[in-house]
Amino acid sequence: MIAYRLYRAGKHAAKVRKGREWLPVATGVADEQGREIQVPIGEVGKYVNDFFWEAMELYGNTELLGAPFDGGWAEWPWEIFVILRTLKAEQRRWEYREYEKRRGGQKHP
Repeated sequence: MIAYRLYRAGKHAAKVRKGREWLPVATGVADEQGREIQVPIGEVGKYVNDFFWEAMELYGNTELLGAPFDGGWAEWPWEIFVILRTLKAEQRRWEYREYEKRRGGQKHP
């Protein structure tokens, strides 16, 4: 999820000088050919938008307070399930990458 990685990297709050909006920002997400997707710094707001912030609020509340609906996940609205599953997966990927950086890039045995 490009928006989550831009957010975690702090790119959503970057100050951009006028005329530099075209500068590419690495997202940490690869395309079908394995190349990293880059977006112009001036377009980060298209990814880290109101929908993203609402999804992050839902995710945060769920992590803090538990499931937002009664019953099991199969009874939840599909969109909510997908949003929570995607953000949880991104959070785990981010934590793993940070863990690997602290270990000096060594792989798990």
